[in-house]
Amino acid sequence: MMEIFWTMLASQDRKRIREYVAEQNLMAAIELDERIGYSASSLAGQPYKGRNGRVEGTRELVIHPHSGDS
Repeated sequence: MMEIFWTMLASQDRKRIREYVAEQNLMAAIELDERIGYSASSLAGQPYKGRNGRVEGTRELVIHPHSGDS
């Protein structure tokens, strides 16, 4: 099973996204952050989900806030 880890930059970006959305809608911020966490965690069991990352050996997911699945 693939190991998932967040870089410092990715963690900071996630926090900034959450704070930005929370300025307008706290519940939406919580739901989006949960979706980001769930989607990233799902890579452990589905390592080819998403697309090849721009950095070799990485994967990237695009999280759509209004869709059912990423």
